[in-house]
Amino acid sequence: MSTTPSRAVALQVLIGILAVVVLAEVAARLVMSQTTEAIRWYDATAQLKVEQMENLGEVDVVFAGTSMAQQAFVPAAFADEAGLTAWNAGLAGGTPEVMSPWLLEEVVPRLQPSTVVWGLSSFDVAPAYGPAQAAVYDEALETRDGWLAEVDRAVSAGSTLVRNRAVLRSLDALAGAAAHERGVAHAEAERITGADGERTEQTTGITEQRGQIVAARLAAFAPDPDDLALITQTVRSLEANGIEVILVQLPVPDRFRDAHPQGNADHALVGPALAELAAELDVRFLQMLDEAESDDFVDFTHLNAATAESFSRSFAAAYASDRDDTISTIERSALLGIDGAAAAVEPEDGSTEDVVPCEPEIVRDDYGFEVDIANCGVVVPDLAELASVSSRDVLANAFVFAPPCEARGDATRISEEIDAAQRSRLVRALELRADAAAACDGADHGALLSAAITELELAAGLDRPVVDVDDPTEASSRILAAMDELRLPDTPEDGVENPPRSPWHSNEELRSQAELQRLQAAGAPIETVILGSSIALQMLDQRPLAEFYGEDVLNISRPGIDPESWLEIYDRQFDTQPAPERVIWGLTTHRIVSTHPTPCEDPGPNLSSLRSSWFRDNMFPHLQGTFEDAEIIFGRDFETSPIRETRTFERLSNGYEAPGLRILRENDFEALPQGFVRRYRNGVEVCQKQVDDAGLLVAEMVAAGTEVIVVSLPVHFSVIDLAPEAHADANTELEAAVTAAGGEFLVIEEQLADAETHDGWHAREAGRSRVTVQLIELLAAG
Repeated sequence: MSTTPSRAVALQVLIGILAVVVLAEVAARLVMSQTTEAIRWYDATAQLKVEQMENLGEVDVVFAGTSMAQQAFVPAAFADEAGLTAWNAGLAGGTPEVMSPWLLEEVVPRLQPSTVVWGLSSFDVAPAYGPAQAAVYDEALETRDGWLAEVDRAVSAGSTLVRNRAVLRSLDALAGAAAHERGVAHAEAERITGADGERTEQTTGITEQRGQIVAARLAAFAPDPDDLALITQTVRSLEANGIEVILVQLPVPDRFRDAHPQGNADHALVGPALAELAAELDVRFLQMLDEAESDDFVDFTHLNAATAESFSRSFAAAYASDRDDTISTIERSALLGIDGAAAAVEPEDGSTEDVVPCEPEIVRDDYGFEVDIANCGVVVPDLAELASVSSRDVLANAFVFAPPCEARGDATRISEEIDAAQRSRLVRALELRADAAAACDGADHGALLSAAITELELAAGLDRPVVDVDDPTEASSRILAAMDELRLPDTPEDGVENPPRSPWHSNEELRSQAELQRLQAAGAPIETVILGSSIALQMLDQRPLAEFYGEDVLNISRPGIDPESWLEIYDRQFDTQPAPERVIWGLTTHRIVSTHPTPCEDPGPNLSSLRSSWFRDNMFPHLQGTFEDAEIIFGRDFETSPIRETRTFERLSNGYEAPGLRILRENDFEALPQGFVRRYRNGVEVCQKQVDDAGLLVAEMVAAGTEVIVVSLPVHFSVIDLAPEAHADANTELEAAVTAAGGEFLVIEEQLADAETHDGWHAREAGRSRVTVQLIELLAAG
């Protein structure tokens, strides 16, 4: 069959077109080999990160947020501590408007993480910051909407000519100023982006203009409802994909706080707003403001390399624990009168104070975005002058951690933000403390130190008789009570209840100690206690057990406490009263197995926070040995300790119906968190150290005359299904250790149903009721 002339001509034209296209593609590749690729993404760093993700595969944890989070979270340091793979997806200017589509459409589909950790700051909820970045993101060739954009992306994937057409059609873009700017952007992205996506820029940038740019970003500040709503929408979308989300409030330097319109008063709104959002979403919130000081930052927002690494390791410890700052942040904000949804305070009109004239100016920030700043001639001090010590640290150094003949509290370091009357008393307290140190061997020492403590108490609102420094127990107790009562505006954390400076692991320990001593003082010492972690605290109801035994039963379980930890602290729980007649110890096998590659022999973060030896060894060093017979807040004189009059004690009722009776969550169980599930993927084994420590503690309690009943508590069947043999082996090993030590071992065989748990291991009301009844049946059968 012959080809007609018309078809032959058409074929020749088609071949010609294809030849031209091929030649053009070859030419484009030759030309582009002499210059840099077009930037088709949000910025050069985002483009580099896409390349990293394409070569990476799945990871366990993704860090998200602005460049603050990109620099704060070092995946390698986190991985060393947590034993999980991680990658940093943070972007410059990555506010929620940018981070939401970036996470949902680009990062998650490529990396399939089990957990997203979203580092947040004032920038993420500032109404003046984000729209410009969102516009750039939405208009980028690889992220714009529409069918034409989709066609362009599809063709660009295989064609250098199409992918770089904007570069190829302009001599300036090929070899001129535009080419130079593009090359600089690529080189800068390579320079400041680590192998795991983290930002590594360490150039010091504390300049007047940068301060003005930060202030412009924070103009008219108040947590923006639209930003909070977008975070909510993004979190819910991530959770719908089975991804656990953790919100983290990042540390900031004082100069960043000061850049808010109302200074620290504005910044103080952020934590409560994020905590309330976390409570609404039922996700974990970690407030990590205390992990860095002002001189740990290279500019107004970014941590230096050493602090970023230590911050990442601290976060890994918090991540691996049961720590959740949601409720404590909300409670603290309520005590301080902070409303997370509060509006920004408008400046007063009619001020007669001199006003420095401000010149409006348009400048570009480090990322190339235009910013309208108010150039007011602000003088930014040198970096060396910006090192900050909080007022609370000054007081702690002076009154708690310094021997009597050393003065470690400069009165000039007390913040000017504190109420004038209170500041005057605190300054006077430090001056008297210094005078006492100077008169260490003289007759005036006692009177001066007494006067200093009295001023400290008056500043805290505690009006009492002058302290007797000859009684070290009374003096020390009153100092700690005053320190706990003080609420200083430049200090984001509460006080002595926060580790590592806490003599107590948690409010639960303080609550248990108070109730045990109350019953002891009433002549009815507790005879049966329930031990365990938060799982036993929520799963074993002391009321039916009290009816069964015909005596008081107290649940002294507390979050995050495994056998290793209980072995560390059990003695101090009962060092002021007789050992209990009976201990019911609730354990779960999923806390006894070790998920690879985490070695179970390493002390966990909960254990490290439990060890109060650091506090004991450093608190009142001039009184070493005093606490052997009179351990002030540790229990000896608890009923009369001034701490009973402070807000710390008042907060003990939050989350409890009564001592030992935790208020339970009632949200529905849907599925195990993917982050938890993925920890099982490399196999598990019984953690022999936890088993051995359980046996050691049982033997210790039995030797003290206590009947010990260890109960293997149920979890959701899907937890067991992850590693049924390992969970069975854990029960076998536990039973052998417990019985060899003289204890009794019981197993609740029926695992938790959907209606009995909200997360897979903590009980809802139905679970607590059923498990407690079944335990009583086993005890009765006995």
